Amino acid sequence: MTKLFAFFGLALVACGTKAEPTKSSAAAPPPPASSPAPALAETAPRPTLPSSATWPEVAFASMKISFRRAPSLVEDAPAMTQDAAARWGSQIWSMSTKTKSGVDIAVAELGKGAAHDRKRLLDDMRLGAVPQEVVFEDDSAVVKRSRVLGKKSRDGAPQLSDTHVDLAACKKLGDSDFCSYVAGGVDLSLGRPGLSVEEAMEVVAFVRSIERK
Repeated sequence: MTKLFAFFGLALVACGTKAEPTKSSAAAPPPPASSPAPALAETAPRPTLPSSATWPEVAFASMKISFRRAPSLVEDAPAMTQDAAARWGSQIWSMSTKTKSGVDIAVAELGKGAAHDRKRLLDDMRLGAVPQEVVFEDDSAVVKRSRVLGKKSRDGAPQLSDTHVDLAACKKLGDSDFCSYVAGGVDLSLGRPGLSVEEAMEVVAFVRSIERK
């Protein structure tokens, strides 16, 4: 009889132990009702710079520099060019290459006496930018969506291109800045090739890889 009573007591304890979580869960507040998915952010995620560590290293003896060639750039040797209408003043010598899609890329060496310095170049790129126009910027590079020439969006702001971007990127070495500038302004009647955001970020990484040789 004593054994039976003890068994019955244990059974009650076991049952009470199992029942406890049920009681607690019943007292817990119900999970919140699912809310509708948030609207997409107005600004797309900022692109990141690719690593240039594994890109082929190219020496350019004419300017006594080396650089890492981005996958979007042609493998042909770059050329030494002179642009009398360069953004930084006349008689500027620079290194000229291009992307595989046909966009010309020039990197000019700006010395102390350059007519257009790095800060002014980057400030000009940021000047008057409309929302979502600038997709990447830091203290040495700006990448922004090109404006479609002669077109306005519904709110009257400049219409931005989905296929072309503008960029300015610089690297300071000693007393000189090595800067590249690409204007991707889109005239729909011309249909000229432009830089995508991914290609532009590769060009920025390419400029940053420049070293003295």
